[in-house]
Amino acid sequence: MGHWSRLVGTFLLFALLALGSTFAVPNGNGLNARDAEVRAAAEMMQPRFQGSGFGRWLVEEGPFDPWLATREEVAAARGARAVDVQPLIESLKAKRSSPDMPLRPVLIVPSLIGSIVEGQLQDFPTEHWYCWSNWQSWYYLWFPAVTEMVPYLVNCWYEATGLVYDPTTGHLTNKKGVNTRTLDYGGVGGVAYLDSSKTIGVWNSTISILTQMGWEVGKNLRAAPYDWRFSPVEYMTNDYPKLKALFEEMYEANNKTRVAAVSLSMGGPYFLAFLNNFVDQKWKDTYIESWSSWDGAFGGSLEAAVMIITSRQVWSFLDATPLKKMLRTFGSTLWMLPWEQALGSDHVVLKTLERTYTASQMHDLLVDTGDHDAAEAYALIKAKGLLDFKPPGVATYVFYGNHLNTTDSFSLNVTSFSDAVNPPPENIQFTDGDGVVPLRGLRMFEAWQDQQKEPIAFYNFPGLMHGGTLHNVDALRMFVEIVLGNPPPSQG
Repeated sequence: MGHWSRLVGTFLLFALLALGSTFAVPNGNGLNARDAEVRAAAEMMQPRFQGSGFGRWLVEEGPFDPWLATREEVAAARGARAVDVQPLIESLKAKRSSPDMPLRPVLIVPSLIGSIVEGQLQDFPTEHWYCWSNWQSWYYLWFPAVTEMVPYLVNCWYEATGLVYDPTTGHLTNKKGVNTRTLDYGGVGGVAYLDSSKTIGVWNSTISILTQMGWEVGKNLRAAPYDWRFSPVEYMTNDYPKLKALFEEMYEANNKTRVAAVSLSMGGPYFLAFLNNFVDQKWKDTYIESWSSWDGAFGGSLEAAVMIITSRQVWSFLDATPLKKMLRTFGSTLWMLPWEQALGSDHVVLKTLERTYTASQMHDLLVDTGDHDAAEAYALIKAKGLLDFKPPGVATYVFYGNHLNTTDSFSLNVTSFSDAVNPPPENIQFTDGDGVVPLRGLRMFEAWQDQQKEPIAFYNFPGLMHGGTLHNVDALRMFVEIVLGNPPPSQG
């Protein structure tokens, strides 16, 4: 059987490579670079989905689309002035009090689906004859190769990527026979791009600007990738000890200089949970200078609910049922269901023909899907207080977009949930937000402005799509000014 699966895989590989070349886009950088350094920077500033057209389409049209900006959205986010990266860098350099002034260390905290996750298989009990049981070398579990995202073979990815809930320990774990790890902890290789060919860029623009200004990767510019599939219950034991140690290491390695943190999307709740639950105020005062939250997914998102119970955002040529099941095994998906704290306990999320689910009834929703493991995992997140947030206790700069239709509630024309039925969402009601996160969540920190001595400032970018901050020149300029100690005035 293994012989035939390899033949099928080889055939599909060549077919997809041909298809990808058919839809490939030009590889221009638009920066008119003149030397090797600037050419390298130009490459880092490439639009996010340059390269294989098919691979790019898989990302843009798939279930994670709401969490990633598309080509058009990135172009709008970057704007025409994005080509003026050199003048931007020179103007920022001029704002340094001295060219020899030590640069404050910067730590990147990535988002949902924003870290590369590598996998390895050892006697994995696959349910499909055409899937591998053993794969000794490390491979990209996320972002997967395009050859994995086709009918039948995608089942191999589903089963290896999904998690299992252990009711004895209360933790989510990999399935038996699956080993995983993140890439380049403390470096930036696991967050700059999501794929090995560097066509799906995430933090590449930020890293490019900072390194051209003098920051050094591995010294005063580092990142803390994490396995975003898990929940904060696992982060408390698996990730936060490493994150705390990384802050302390950066502080010591940079002449006891406090660190500036910057997060994206779910990286915001991830970092806030760290500040609220893992370190005390004395530690924050010692090691953290500031935190810039970009497009923070505070309040969760209706898109998480849409992803786990409907057919929306599913590749049309793939079966929605196994994908929904996989997504419900992710603690992060459960954590990103709408938050009662941000939206209010009576906020209506979903209506079916028989009942209404509010933001305070997400556990009921999971129970009614029949997925009791997901319901138990969610209940544990809530029981441990990891959906109840407090002021961060550090200087916080909140970047967000708005004036975009953002799902506020929806209906399903069903009486009960079944994985065999994949209804599309109907009667979608919209609210103000960034297309993914509602404004009430994006500005959740507003209620805390008078509850801490450290400043909380807001920077609003009307029309900026979720994730667009990464490639918006004005946002990048303002962030660097904050790190240099010259934060722009708050916009509200």
